[in-house]
Amino acid sequence: MSILSKIIHKDTHGVGDSKITTTKNIVLSAVPTFFHKDLSLDLDALQSFLTFQAKSDIDGIVLCGTTSESPTLTKEEKMQIVDLAFSIFPQNKIVVVGTGSNNTYDTVDLTNKLSKKYPIDAFLLVTPYYNKPNSSMLVSHFNYIHNNT
Repeated sequence: MSILSKIIHKDTHGVGDSKITTTKNIVLSAVPTFFHKDLSLDLDALQSFLTFQAKSDIDGIVLCGTTSESPTLTKEEKMQIVDLAFSIFPQNKIVVVGTGSNNTYDTVDLTNKLSKKYPIDAFLLVTPYYNKPNSSMLVSHFNYIHNNT
């Protein structure tokens, strides 16, 4: 079963109060990050994009995924993006946020900060991509995240 399938079926396992409670097909829009020429976040462009998405017929959005240049964003920039999205996007829509990073502790920290502040439906995690961990290290990485978020 894929990760998304597990998320979609999580209501049957008694985990959380997610808006993802059906097995119907859902459409989530991957939100890009907009930058100024000096590489600072272009929050006005992001606001315009999110407003357009909020009025569309999609089921939700994916923030800070690879379409969003997540490996190059700081934790503070990710927080700004999520803050802006939750100020615009309807609460009846699904919101998925990428909090995964090469650093297990940073992943836990950002996931906890965001989950305390917003009703995020799911988080995207990644395998550590620089360290090239073996199978047991990968299991440890994901178990640590699971047990500390």
